[in-house]
Amino acid sequence: MIAVFVGAAAQAANYNIEFCIVTATNFTDVDGGDYWTSNTPNRELPGVWMRIERKLTSVLAWEGFTDDTNGCQTVTLSDAYDYKIEVKSMAVTNGIDINVYDDVATPALTTWILRGTGVGFFEPELSDGTEVLVVGASTTSGVLAVATNMVEPTNWGLPSGTNLDYHLDGCCSGGSSIKVASTSKTTISHETTHGILFRRDNNENPNHSYLASEDGCDGDNVDLDKHAQVSKEFSAGAAIEGMADTGSTWMWNNNTTESDCELNRAYASDFDLDGVVDNAPAAGKLNCEGAPTTGLASYVDARDWLSDVVNADDDNADGIQCTGTLVSRSSQLDWLRYGWDMLTDEALSIKDLADIYDLANPRSWDPDDFDLTFDDDVRVRWEAAADAAGFGAAHDDQKDNGQDH
Repeated sequence: MIAVFVGAAAQAANYNIEFCIVTATNFTDVDGGDYWTSNTPNRELPGVWMRIERKLTSVLAWEGFTDDTNGCQTVTLSDAYDYKIEVKSMAVTNGIDINVYDDVATPALTTWILRGTGVGFFEPELSDGTEVLVVGASTTSGVLAVATNMVEPTNWGLPSGTNLDYHLDGCCSGGSSIKVASTSKTTISHETTHGILFRRDNNENPNHSYLASEDGCDGDNVDLDKHAQVSKEFSAGAAIEGMADTGSTWMWNNNTTESDCELNRAYASDFDLDGVVDNAPAAGKLNCEGAPTTGLASYVDARDWLSDVVNADDDNADGIQCTGTLVSRSSQLDWLRYGWDMLTDEALSIKDLADIYDLANPRSWDPDDFDLTFDDDVRVRWEAAADAAGFGAAHDDQKDNGQDH
């Protein structure tokens, strides 16, 4: 007779699994700067929301926001069950609430099912202790990646609990709603900086105008009511756009160990106004430490582009006649180079620059300096703010970038 022995039912075991949430990206301008210069590797989503529940039962195993430095979270799971894992397009990173919605009218978050029906449920006993879960590349996940990684190292002086709300039904603006339906990492970071500075300045829009007469000083061929990297602007418009570029540049360049700087704005420019595009075929990339690119006419140097081109000898047949006043005028490029020099040459942090912006109260600037009131002019407000923040000497060192017209 053959004896058959039936063993006791195996006991369920618990496993400590570290889940790390990352996202693939499909940025179209990865070749600018020092960071994220390709779409690989996958990018961390620090502080992203995650939910884990038992297969087909909705019994909750864990729900919350992952570690806000790397997007990882250790969860104890029983091998008696398989699990569904989902992530939403929201995070709490460094105390900042980040939400990426589809639109403004009926805002909804995106939910990504990373383990479950159709993609395989998670089985704890098959894990090696760490499970990297990848969100697929999309506009939503790209915005979430930039947003979380911009506030992970610094809160920019924002109070804990501040909301950064993104809506992907328009592009581009960075006020209460950050509208940035874009796959450009530069655009996302530029508009994120606008959104952060909006919140630093009492949640109010800056008072500015893009309607300055260009007087032939337009290297980007934009309409009068549009801003661009190299066009004559009222100082208020140049300042808010140049500071947004500074935040973007801070994100994508290593400003702690080197001063070289590259920004990819994805359109070509004629920096010396000689009628020839200067940064083709690599349209968009410019240097923000020194002359904006190589091969320019000698009168365009490392500081104060607007003064360079207004005062240049443009008598050659191909030259564009750039003339007119410099008073209360500047350019987006000049404010970017000022901001970059404050970060590198003067060793300010990006929060320090945000502090100056806040103290300058852009919400009540004279947008064009036409009201004859001296103390609301951008030049006056910015210098007073730099003094009040303790960076008056640094500002004095760098204002010849073109802030003091």
